[in-house]
Amino acid sequence: MQFLLCILDMRQNVHYTLERLPSIKKALIDVDVIYRDIYKFENEFGKYDGPCVVNLDFINFVKNNHITTIFTSSEWLQFVSTETLLQLRKNGVLLSSVLGDDENNYHININYLGIIDVPVSYQQKEYRKYLTFNKNTLRIPISVSMNDSE
Repeated sequence: MQFLLCILDMRQNVHYTLERLPSIKKALIDVDVIYRDIYKFENEFGKYDGPCVVNLDFINFVKNNHITTIFTSSEWLQFVSTETLLQLRKNGVLLSSVLGDDENNYHININYLGIIDVPVSYQQKEYRKYLTFNKNTLRIPISVSMNDSE
């Protein structure tokens, strides 16, 4: 059996949980999904020890749960090292991350476009930028970006 791991903001009464999480869960109703709260990541998998340290607890969790795809938001880049991302990819895990909440952080997100298999953007402007670096970029507009002027 293969699983999708969703590491998302699951705090109570925040816009992500109230507005987006119900739609994500509905869209994935027929998929075997394991959900984890991004803000409890360090409690479950240990502290971030820098960009060059592989988080073996997380790698082992992914392996032991037969996770083949991880979908998350850009906040996880605060908790997961570059080396861990590279190890996951080496192990055949597809990585997808919504970078769309951080349009003002393009200068940071651009560094991950070669590591993340499927980047996701909400805004048309950022989508076009990300697409120049990663042809697998998807755009999923949300309510505030439905009427982009571009």
